[in-house]
Amino acid sequence: NVASGPIPVLIDNPFLPDASREILLSAMNARHDFNRDGIADPTIDTDGDGVPDAVGFWRTGGLTNVVGKNGFGSRQDTMRLLLGLDGEIEFAGRTLLWDLSYSYSELQSDNRRKAILQSNFERAVQVTSDASGNAVCVDLSNGCVPLNVIGRASQEAISYVSTTITDQLTLNQQVVTANVTGDVVDLPAGALAVAAGLAFRDERSSYEPDELARSGQTRFGAVSRRGSYDTAELYVETVVPLLGGLLDTPGIHTLEFEGAYRLVDNSIAGTDPTWTAGLRYRPIESVELRGNVTKSIRAP
Repeated sequence: NVASGPIPVLIDNPFLPDASREILLSAMNARHDFNRDGIADPTIDTDGDGVPDAVGFWRTGGLTNVVGKNGFGSRQDTMRLLLGLDGEIEFAGRTLLWDLSYSYSELQSDNRRKAILQSNFERAVQVTSDASGNAVCVDLSNGCVPLNVIGRASQEAISYVSTTITDQLTLNQQVVTANVTGDVVDLPAGALAVAAGLAFRDERSSYEPDELARSGQTRFGAVSRRGSYDTAELYVETVVPLLGGLLDTPGIHTLEFEGAYRLVDNSIAGTDPTWTAGLRYRPIESVELRGNVTKSIRAP
């Protein structure tokens, strides 16, 4: 099994230097001679029947010194469109400010990486010698080039067992917001201020692996993925003057109530409210004390 683990290397692998072969075979004759006939017993199953039929060892570790470093490159293109409007509304003798915005953002990322062509790799690591003593693949089909997994592999072998693939990631975001703010009524202690609005956010993503990865030809296959979610939010905030202004009270310059409420509807997490209630107290103009109670959430 050379899917992604240790690679079996037969003791007669032509890429193995003779001096190393002698040292290894001497050690294996001593340590893997289970029937005590002075010769190492088979340790590698070459035909897949579950019974070892060849003498060899397992090559562990990464493949950097075999097929080279796994260089990674990425090109990202980002586009953003933002439109906004704002203005004023005259209402019951009051001037309210409003704004409306829409934004669209898209990111496309092409990610390049080296990938092992699995069937070619499995074929290329099964090496033997031809009549002239040259290293050749046991299975010569598909133009197999023998791969040296002990030393430095040839560029031809590297090109046979690996290739560069490109995966594409796309992210899309759309956001719509609308807000209105202003003083809506005069109270004895001052003007009652209100802000209200809504926001909608739509997030989408897609991942398209390289065709070779989708077809299962690379060591680690990949499948296309798409996902999305959206969040809608509605909010209202207010500051209500309680004391101060025309309500002159000893020891109180101003006393205000502040409140906020927001309803969040997330397509994955569900619907939840968040709110704040608190007081702002100024004994004198230059000193303010604040306190509030808040329930907050964080949408995914």
